[in-house]
Amino acid sequence: RRVLTPEEVRADLHFLQAALYRGHPGVFKYTPRDSMDAFFQKLRDRLPADSVTRNQAQLIIRLAVANVRDGHTSVETPFYDDNTEVLPLTVQVIGGKAFIIKDYAGDTLAWRGAEIRAVNGILAGNVIVIGRLIAFGDGYSDPFRDVSASVFFARNFRLLFGTPKENRVELVWPDG
Repeated sequence: RRVLTPEEVRADLHFLQAALYRGHPGVFKYTPRDSMDAFFQKLRDRLPADSVTRNQAQLIIRLAVANVRDGHTSVETPFYDDNTEVLPLTVQVIGGKAFIIKDYAGDTLAWRGAEIRAVNGILAGNVIVIGRLIAFGDGYSDPFRDVSASVFFARNFRLLFGTPKENRVELVWPDG
C-alpha cells in the first residue's frame, strides 16, 4: 500500500518512541528527554491531514531515529520496490559534493570520479544537506554523517524525490 492515514503514522511514531525509551540504553545521551518528546510531538503535529505516502512515512521515521544521534540505531529503507528503483550509483560525499564511485547501469568505469551536480534538476548539494539531517550519526560527528550521506545518497534521493526509470544526471568531470 502506497498511502497511510495520519493516524497510522502517529501510531507508528508512538510505538517507535516507546520502544526507544524502553529499550535504548543511550537514547537521551545527546538529546535530552524533553527535547526528544518535543521532537516526536512536532513530527506528529506536522503530519498532513489527509494521507501520508509511504516515502513520507519512511522519511519521518528516519528523522525521529536520527534525532537519537547514535550510529548503532538506524532504520533501513527499501533499496527497491515493485514500482521504483533507486539511482544505480554508489556515491562518495566529500564536503558539499557527491562523487560517483560506481555506476551499476552500465560501464562501471565511465562515470567514476565525476561529481554529480544535479539529478533530474535537483541539486546534489540539497540531497546531501537533507541526507545529513536524516543520517544516523554518533553524537555530533560530521564525518560519520558524511559516510551515511554517501551510503544512502541513492536511497535518500528516492525517498525525497522519487526515482523514475530514466534520470537526467548532470556531471562535472574530474578534468573540468
